[in-house]
Parts: sequence; C-alpha cells; structure tokens
Amino acid sequence: MTTIPALTPAELEAMRQAIEDSSSYRRVFEALDFVDGADNQSLRLQLELLKPEWHLQRQHMQSTVVVFGSARLLLPEQAQAKFEPARKRAQTQPADAGLAQGLAQVHQRPDYARYYEE
Repeated sequence: MTTIPALTPAELEAMRQAIEDSSSYRRVFEALDFVDGADNQSLRLQLELLKPEWHLQRQHMQSTVVVFGSARLLLPEQAQAKFEPARKRAQTQPADAGLAQGLAQVHQRPDYARYYEE
C-alpha cells in the first residue's frame, strides 16, 4: 500500500490557494476569459436578450413600444441652411472628394427633414 506523505499546514494552504486562483475554479460569470471566448458568442447573445426581459418582468411590464429615430434629423429650415453653403463650397472646389462626399450627405438632409414633422 502506498502512503501519502503528510503535508504541512503551509503546503496545504498553498495548494488550496492554487486551486482557488485557478481559472477553472472561478464561477462562470467571474471567468471573463471564458465568457468572452469565441465559443460562447451564442451564450452572450442569449444573455443580452435575457437581461432586458428580466428587468421588464421585475417592473411588471407586459408590453413596450420601441421608437427608432435619429438625432441627426433637422428642421427643414436648418437642413436647407446647411445645404446651401456646402453646395457653394463644393462648386468652388470640384476636385475635393471630401467636399463632394460631404455635399452628398448634406444633400439628403432636406429630404429627411420631412420626417421631422411626421
């Protein structure tokens, strides 16, 4: 029969500490290296969906309304006021690709401004 040598209290404490410090000993929610791993993407997605549902249930909410919008919408007058100076700058420097791109973005603002009033 094999005998196991007796360990000193210091050796036992060192072993216990090594076990507790091991990543396999931590609870799953404390092991961020595990939770953030590529293999657990579906788990994270489930948790992302579960969390707001859990909060809603705790507040006894039975339904919600989600509003999608944009803080970039301007009043029609503001949108037109931004378009004119951008158009003039782009006309004076037609080779500037950055100005052309900016004009394209600003050009859409008056079109989108109609949604501001709807």
